[in-house]
Amino acid sequence: MIAIEREAIEIIVREVLSRVLEKSSEGVKPVLLLLGGRNTTKEDLDRACTQLQAKWRVIEGSAFEQDSLPLLNGTDHVLFLDAGQDLMIRGALGLTDTGESQVLADALLRGISVTMVPCCFLQWLCGKPEASLFEKGSRYRNHIYKHKEQLVSFGVHFVEDIGDLLNIEREEKQEKAAESQLTAEKTVRFAERLLTQRDVQLAEAVGIIVSHTTIITPLARDTARERGITIHVEES
Repeated sequence: MIAIEREAIEIIVREVLSRVLEKSSEGVKPVLLLLGGRNTTKEDLDRACTQLQAKWRVIEGSAFEQDSLPLLNGTDHVLFLDAGQDLMIRGALGLTDTGESQVLADALLRGISVTMVPCCFLQWLCGKPEASLFEKGSRYRNHIYKHKEQLVSFGVHFVEDIGDLLNIEREEKQEKAAESQLTAEKTVRFAERLLTQRDVQLAEAVGIIVSHTTIITPLARDTARERGITIHVEES
């Protein structure tokens, strides 16, 4: 009886370990907060969730509920479906008097990536339509477009379809890799025992690497801070 129980326990332990290893090998998916517009149906959200869950761990929320802000904790990306003119204008102006504009502002303040899929009436914002389509309303169209450009300057992406999110993620990775490469190229190693203010002033770099035994003068630190230069101290 005891032998049978031990065998059963061993089987259970092996199954648990295999599941843990399987989950760890899958890796952790980034979290995407999916928010619909006023005209977005539950079916629309479910359809979008199905498309996105292969790449993200999708959390569905409502930008019109007060409890949406806590959902940003641990979120890597926010997607607004059917984003309307109200959200875009308020977001560009920095207004937070509605639920969805508050979520947008909080996401941008936290440095969370934001993507908008404009509603059907604003799809032209994603491209450059023929001027003849908007001859009578060109001035107002340009007014809206300027607010869209303001959001873009804040880091908001505009796409026609959620499938374009993969391209955005790829572009962001390429930009980060390019920035890292540029930073590495502009980092210099300082070999002397004393880093002075003049050394920092003469350095044409964004970073200075020094040994843990190097003495850094207070003026050198102040000058580096003023010039936006980072001093990296190697570990012993």
